[in-house]
Amino acid sequence: MLIKIQIEVFWGNFSYRRTVTLNEITTNHLFDKNQNNLGGSKGSFTNTLKKTYKHESEGEAIESFKLLSFEPDKIADSVSIQPNIDLSEDGGGLSGVLDQLRDTHPEKFEELNRELNTWFHEYDRILFEVPEDGKKTFGNCRYCELRKVVKSALENLNPTQGKENFKVAIGVAVPAIEAWLLCGVNPHATEANWITKQKEKDFSTYNDRKRLKAELYGSEITSSKVRIERSTESAERLAENIEQLEILFPEGFGNMANEIRSWKQ
Repeated sequence: MLIKIQIEVFWGNFSYRRTVTLNEITTNHLFDKNQNNLGGSKGSFTNTLKKTYKHESEGEAIESFKLLSFEPDKIADSVSIQPNIDLSEDGGGLSGVLDQLRDTHPEKFEELNRELNTWFHEYDRILFEVPEDGKKTFGNCRYCELRKVVKSALENLNPTQGKENFKVAIGVAVPAIEAWLLCGVNPHATEANWITKQKEKDFSTYNDRKRLKAELYGSEITSSKVRIERSTESAERLAENIEQLEILFPEGFGNMANEIRSWKQ
């Protein structure tokens, strides 16, 4: 089977296409605005663009692009307050960068807040805390707080010879664990519905959580025995079609499931 990947950049009156084929030399092509092929070459994407096709400013701009791969622990870390703070490739310094964005470009910061819950369901908006003098960290991220607790606990565990390191996967159920347990039964119990409701003015999850509890347990307030029995029944039903839970709760449950699967690699 031939695997071929194409990357195309449109810039002004030309487009630049890079084709990567398994076990073959990478090919670069330049096209004009009418998609006529102006020629091909081998080698670096940006060097070809700058030297072969004489688009130096565009090549330099692409070279300046920064590739990021965020790590949850790094995002959650507190950072020292300093001017012109930079974002690390692993996400370190994010709270400082966003704090600076809030002060220097408040309109962009608010635009980011409006989109935030679409990406990270555990956030209502970006808030900051001062854990110690001269430090900033995120103040309303349940996932980040859980990560900090896990990191602290793992650091205090003594390694056991002959045993693998302790592994932890975190899932954040929104608006409550009952939403997961009603997956496939209540068509409104989904992350997508939660996101829509979060965007409503003055929306509160309190009544939603009460309704979910009443639906699953038969009453908003009930005994632990009933809660355990109903939860177990729901979990056994979901175990037969776990993919549905991943599809309807891709962030809160899906990411946790992927983390667990990665342990086998």
